[in-house]
Amino acid sequence: VIRLQSSLQSDPTLTTATVLHFAVADWLHQRGFQRVDSNELVEAAVIMMGLGMPRNELSFVKQSPQHWDMTAWDLVPLPFLNRQCHAYVNALAAWFRGDDNVDWIDAMHPEIVRPTKKALKFLKKTGDSFFAPSTLQTTIASRTPSEWLQLADDKNVTSQIVAMQYLAGSKSFPEGNSDVLVQKLRSRNDAIVVHAVGTAETMDNPEQEIIEELRSLTESPHEGTQSKSTLAVARMQQLDDFCLENATKMVGSNTDFVAYAGLLALSTRESVGDMERNAVDRAFIKYLQTCNYNFVNLCAAAYAQWLPDSQAYVTELLSENQPEYLDIALEAVESVETIGQD
Repeated sequence: VIRLQSSLQSDPTLTTATVLHFAVADWLHQRGFQRVDSNELVEAAVIMMGLGMPRNELSFVKQSPQHWDMTAWDLVPLPFLNRQCHAYVNALAAWFRGDDNVDWIDAMHPEIVRPTKKALKFLKKTGDSFFAPSTLQTTIASRTPSEWLQLADDKNVTSQIVAMQYLAGSKSFPEGNSDVLVQKLRSRNDAIVVHAVGTAETMDNPEQEIIEELRSLTESPHEGTQSKSTLAVARMQQLDDFCLENATKMVGSNTDFVAYAGLLALSTRESVGDMERNAVDRAFIKYLQTCNYNFVNLCAAAYAQWLPDSQAYVTELLSENQPEYLDIALEAVESVETIGQD
């Protein structure tokens, strides 16, 4: 009790928000909610239940996962809502309630006031949300495959994305309707394209037209689309010379997800040429210099895949011009080889 009183006195807003978070999590757990371990979803539930004001006054700083994939957010969830999602959930709660008096938004943390108002204005104008009063009567489980296909062509972007996510989860696309997926891969909306790529890569036997679309998207100017497409063709073992060239360029990117996708794609090849290996060499040295050990290990894994003696190669690469990094590099290579042997 004394410790609780001390916490309330030192930061009553944080304490109140924490108590509400765990109370809602417990309430969800008692009702069988399957994702109660996701703090993001619990925070969204707190806000949607009208209990979000203490949380709305707080700002948490947390770096996003280095290899973030917007179509697989549940694989590496954040410990709490980021600014964009936090603002949107507040806007969604206000829009869903039909709340025209939004003076309470100004009482939130300054960094989410403007994006919340912007999101609310968007929702009122477009109604672009899968979570809406008109849709609550139809559950996800009750929709048929044909209804999901219709939803994929809905005017609302959100509905199209949800349809893509559902069809990806089913790991198959309704037979004879692959043209719908091709249309989504050609969409002018980047979010739709990225989620369509996520759907395509789950298919067991995608048609050649879909594979060609994925290959062309590895040159997309949108980094998320390019990265997701490169990962997709690599995992599907459809990495041709065109994709290989694009993946090689991506290795040098300063955007983590782009570089990650390029490295992972190249690592699926049993061997590569001098151009590809030189690109990884440059990246390897850069990541050693910046102490980015996750990417150091990724490069080491690529060497282990391509080279008969990756330790000798790394020694020759670094001993003359970058000797100060040699011990760290060899340790990374050795750890990767050890994992491979296990």
